[in-house]
Amino acid sequence: MLEEECKSCSKGCKDCSSNKTCKTCDIGFYARHDITNNIVCQPCTKGCKKCSSAAECLECDTGYFKNGKVCSECLNSCKTCKWPLVCDLCLQDFRLNDTNCQSCPTGYFLSNSACLPCQDKCAACSSPNECTECKSGLYGNLCHQKCSSGCKDDICDMNIGNCSCKETHVGHYCNKCVPGKFGHNCEFDCPEGCLTCDLNGSCIICNTGYFGLNCHCEQCADGMYGSKCEFHECPSNCFNASCNAESGLCDNGCNKGYWGKYCEKLCAHNCLNNTCFKENGTCSHGCVGGYHGYMCDCPNNCICSGSVSPDGFSSSLLQPIHIGLLIVSLVILILVAVIMGIFLITSYITKQKNLVTGSLGDSITYRQVRRSQDILPSEHNNENNRRQQDAQRIVYQNLADIGNAAINVCEPIQESVYVNVAEYASIQRKQVPDIVEETEDNTNEVVEVKESNLPDGLIKPFHESQKAENVMKNRYKDVCPYDNRRVILKNRESDYINASYIDGYKRQKVYIASLGPTVKQMGADFGVFWNMVWQERVCKIVMLTNLIEQGVQKCDKYWPDKDVCIMYEDVKVTCQSEEIYPCFAVRIFSVEKTEKRILYQMHFTAWPDKSTPRDVHGMIEFWEKLTRIPRFELGPILVHCSAGVGRTGTFLALDILANEGVAEGTVDIFACVRNLREDRVNLVQTVEQYKFLHEALLHLLSSDTSVKALLTSDGAVQHNFQERKLDVDDIHEMV
Repeated sequence: MLEEECKSCSKGCKDCSSNKTCKTCDIGFYARHDITNNIVCQPCTKGCKKCSSAAECLECDTGYFKNGKVCSECLNSCKTCKWPLVCDLCLQDFRLNDTNCQSCPTGYFLSNSACLPCQDKCAACSSPNECTECKSGLYGNLCHQKCSSGCKDDICDMNIGNCSCKETHVGHYCNKCVPGKFGHNCEFDCPEGCLTCDLNGSCIICNTGYFGLNCHCEQCADGMYGSKCEFHECPSNCFNASCNAESGLCDNGCNKGYWGKYCEKLCAHNCLNNTCFKENGTCSHGCVGGYHGYMCDCPNNCICSGSVSPDGFSSSLLQPIHIGLLIVSLVILILVAVIMGIFLITSYITKQKNLVTGSLGDSITYRQVRRSQDILPSEHNNENNRRQQDAQRIVYQNLADIGNAAINVCEPIQESVYVNVAEYASIQRKQVPDIVEETEDNTNEVVEVKESNLPDGLIKPFHESQKAENVMKNRYKDVCPYDNRRVILKNRESDYINASYIDGYKRQKVYIASLGPTVKQMGADFGVFWNMVWQERVCKIVMLTNLIEQGVQKCDKYWPDKDVCIMYEDVKVTCQSEEIYPCFAVRIFSVEKTEKRILYQMHFTAWPDKSTPRDVHGMIEFWEKLTRIPRFELGPILVHCSAGVGRTGTFLALDILANEGVAEGTVDIFACVRNLREDRVNLVQTVEQYKFLHEALLHLLSSDTSVKALLTSDGAVQHNFQERKLDVDDIHEMV
C-alpha cells in the first residue's frame, strides 16, 4: 500500500491495499468476509498451524495431531504423534519406549534412547561427567569433595561448598570452631581460662587474668597482675587490694584516705572523714570545721581559683603575700561592682536584643512555648499529663517485643531521686534585680505549683532508640533521644548515638547533649563518639562528671593522656596540654582526620553525685573560663555528664539564661527549662538542680559587668571566625 507514508496491515493480514482491505492472510489465520464483503483475517484454533475456517484445520503444530477437522494435543511428552498415546518422536530428556515417551529414573541419564546410571556420588546427572545434584555431604562438578563437618544438616552449596553453620562452628565453610570449643566436630570445651584452643585442646590465646607456658591459662594469684601475671602485688591502697589484671591500675577505687591511678596519693588532711575523689583528690564529703575549698586548703573564705600542685594542694592561696593582695583586690572589686551594678540595673530595661543572632539557624527565642503565666494547670491539662505518663509506661512494657534483653540491658538511672521540678517552677518572667531579691528570700525563691506544668519523661517519639540494634547503646532505659532531635551519624554502618541537638538563645543547634561515653555503649575505642565530634565540627567539650563517683563508673576515659596520641577509629587525637585547677581541668586536643583541628575539653570535677556543687563560685569560674576560650570551629558545644540530662541540663540552662539576661535584662527560667525538655528528656532533673540554677544565675547576672564583656567577646570570636593554623602557644596567648 502506497500513501504519503507506509502503514502496517491489520493483525493477521499478509497483504493489503488499505488498512481495511486485506488481500491474503498470514499462516495461522483464515479469511472471512464482513458485511461490506471485505476480507478480515481471524486466528486458527489452538494447535492448528494452517486452517480454512475456525472449524477446519489443514495442518497441525508440533505436539498436536490431526483428529478429524481439528488438532488435538499429544500426550506423555511426545514431540510428534499419530494419536494421543502413540508417539513418533519424544521431547528432550525423554526416550521412546515402543510408542510411549518415558524419562529416566532418578540417578540415571538418557544416552541414545537408553537410561544409563550416574556416578556413585551423584544424586542426579545429565551426562556421565556432569552431576546436577550431589548426594548428602558432597559438592563439586563430579561430587568428589566433602562438605565441612560444621555444615548444618550436612548440606552445602554444590558449586563452592559454603554453607549455613552449626551453632558450634564459624567461617565461610563452617570449618572452624567457635571461641571456647575444640575437636573435630567442635564438641569439646576449651580448658578454663582459654579464649581459643586448637583441635587437640591446647590453649592458643588466654583470657584476661590468665597465663601460663603452653597457655595452660592459670588464673593470676590474688594481688598479682600483668598479661602473664609477672608483676608483684597490686598497689596496697587499691580497694579490696584488687587492680586491673593487665595494667595494675586501681579500677575499683581506693581505700579510704587515698587517691590517684594507683591510689598512691594521700587525701588532704582537712577532708571530712578523710575521703576524696580518686581522680583529682578533691574532698568528696566536704571539709572539717574551719576549712573551705574543694581541697579544703583555705582557712578563710577562699574562692575556687588558682592552680594546684602535683599533690593536689593549692600552692598560691596559702602564701601570705598573695593573701594580702587578694584582700586588697577584693575591696577594689567590691567598690567597682557597686558602681557598675547601679549602671547595669538601669541599663537592663532599655537594652536591645543585640546578642548573637541566627548564624546557625533561624532566629528564635523559645520555640512556640507559652510563657509560664499562660500555662498554669487546668483539669484538662492535668488529665493530658496523666494520659501521657500512662502511655510512657505502656511504651516501656512493650520493650519486651524486641526481646528480654531490651528491658534488662539498661541500668536504672542513679543521678538522684528524680522528681518533676515543676513543683517549684517560677511563674513569671523576672527582671534580673528580682532574681536577686527572690534568691535572698528563701520563702519567695520558688513558688510551689499544685499541679505539674513541666513535661516529665519521654514526651516525643523515640522509635530509633528502641530498635533491637540500638537498645544496647542506651545506658538508661528512660533516657533516649527524640527522633526529631537526635544526632544522625553519617557514612557509618549504624547512624545511632544517644545524643541530642539542643537549641540556644535565639539560635538553633547551639549544643549537643550526649550520654557520657562508655565502652559498653560506644565501643572499646570510642570511635563513634569522636566521629560525631568530627562530623558536627564540635567547638568545645564540656564534661560534668568524674569517671568514678562513690564506687560507680559514670563515664570511661575517652581521651589520651598528655603528650599521647591515640587513633579512635580513623580520628587521631593528641592531648597537647592539661591544666588542673581545684574544681576543674582544661585540656587541649589536636584532632586530625582530613585536616587538623584544635578542640578544648573543659572538665568540671567538683559536682558531687546525687547533689549540686557545694560552692557556686567554682561553677561560675568554670563557666567564665569556658566562655573566654575562643571557638576554633563553628559547630556546637558538646555537653555531657553520665546520663546527659541532669547536670547537663542545668549547665545548658545556665548558659542560655546568661545570654538571655544580658541581652534582654529579664529571664524566664521556667520557659527555658520547659523548652529544653522539648529537645531532650528531663533536662534539669531535680529540685536541687533547679534551685542551684537560680543561685548560679544570680551570681552571673548581678556580680559585675564581666559577663556582658565575656559574651560579647565570645560572640565576636564566633562571627569573625577565620580559619587559620594555630599551635598550642598561639592558643594560650589568645586565652
